[in-house]
Amino acid sequence: MRKTLFAMLGLVALGLWALPALAAFSNDPVKDPPPVAEYNPLENRTAFQNRAAGRIGSLSGTVIKQANATTSWFLYPGACSDRFAGTWTPRLTAQADSNNTYSAGTTGPYGLADQSLAEILWHVTDNGVCSPNVNCPPAISGTRSLWCGKFDPNYVSAGHYGYPNLTYQILYIDTGAHAGPTYNLIFDYNFSSEFHYDFIYVVGGGGGAVDPYGNRRAQLSNIVAAGGHIIEFTGSIRPTSPNALGANTTGGLVQVHDNPGSPLTVTGASFVIDGANRALYFVFLADCLYSTEDGLWPEGHGQLMDNISTSDNGAIYTDQAPAGGVDAFSGNVIVGTASNPVVSARVAPGIGTLWQLVAGNNLPSPDNCSPQKLLASDLEFEGGNAATFHTVPNQFNSIVTCTFPIPAGTASVFAGWNEYLDLPRFQGYVQYAEFRIFKDGTWSNWDNTTAGGGVSTGALQAWVADGDQLAAATQADSVQIRYNMQCITAPWVV
Repeated sequence: MRKTLFAMLGLVALGLWALPALAAFSNDPVKDPPPVAEYNPLENRTAFQNRAAGRIGSLSGTVIKQANATTSWFLYPGACSDRFAGTWTPRLTAQADSNNTYSAGTTGPYGLADQSLAEILWHVTDNGVCSPNVNCPPAISGTRSLWCGKFDPNYVSAGHYGYPNLTYQILYIDTGAHAGPTYNLIFDYNFSSEFHYDFIYVVGGGGGAVDPYGNRRAQLSNIVAAGGHIIEFTGSIRPTSPNALGANTTGGLVQVHDNPGSPLTVTGASFVIDGANRALYFVFLADCLYSTEDGLWPEGHGQLMDNISTSDNGAIYTDQAPAGGVDAFSGNVIVGTASNPVVSARVAPGIGTLWQLVAGNNLPSPDNCSPQKLLASDLEFEGGNAATFHTVPNQFNSIVTCTFPIPAGTASVFAGWNEYLDLPRFQGYVQYAEFRIFKDGTWSNWDNTTAGGGVSTGALQAWVADGDQLAAATQADSVQIRYNMQCITAPWVV
């Protein structure tokens, strides 16, 4: 993959326009990306030109005010420090945070998030702890099963429990040493994922090794990309689905693909496995759309497994409570011990938060129209490798502002920033911003600041002003914003 210069973030502003006479906005956008587009100048956007009854903002950030309109500027130099200290007050003159009052090598008062580090979803679901068919699926048999999913009140699908978009989950199973050339892996399951886009891949460790891949996504993904995995599930599986009850994997990849509607539990599935595959990795991969989270995949509630055994070594998992402990790959041990896990739930390690403030003279750019950005006194956020100033494979990192209260009667909220993009199309790297609101005692999901969603890409190689109206924030108690850089990997490269 070509190494590219990444996005840099400069001037940041949050402006609010109070016009009580205007009707309030409301929306319930789905979070996920997104159509892909190259940068569109603010003056070309109808929504920007017409915001708050016709107020026009120039690229310098000034605002032409109308009579009876009050404008407040929330994000000024040191605003988040003032928020933390309890001394913050909005400004009545146009201001933005230049970042120049902070120190290079830091992030100033801004927070960071490494979104490449996912939450572990594989775990034991227990009928006695959760409420089956209310906030969790019922166990396949007995009172417990292994579930790759979660309850989230912000999930759109009915019940609000299942799996999110953009997740990569690993369930490691040590089946023990095998004396014969093959063995049978036997288990019950209930699998449902977006047909032909979300998958459960079963990867064998080979060579009789106990745990050769750990939580190394690159190795597992390379094996899958080369067709080296042994079983592949996608869609909603029923006992009548092709290969659902089992097949011989020693002759090549076994595909269990079906989309008949809602899934039905498959019991006693038996797959013939090469005896050299002591270690097995059930890898669940979800793309950027169609899941429980966005409500676009209403079938099923995540992935369930139970009554796992082998024909030669016997039971592996049957209704146990989780053993507890953390293994060498930061996995949650379900069966076994931290030093010798038998079943362990894992995610790939994070790439890092990456963002830091860097002096402009260390980030040379070909933008001759912005010579001030090359000065040592001008600090800019850079979001990639700190030494090479290049993007990092699989990165997904964010700058996060502090929270800001929204006064009653606010008619329009606008967030703006200056950015430099060198993200050529089809390299997989994109930029977008998100916001969340606090309302009725709870925080919403993070939503794209662009109405309808969207990500930016393209090798513009120039500093530009960007920003969006945050319509849903007008009725909120508080708002928070984050600016993201993401590598969307194959097969969804943009």
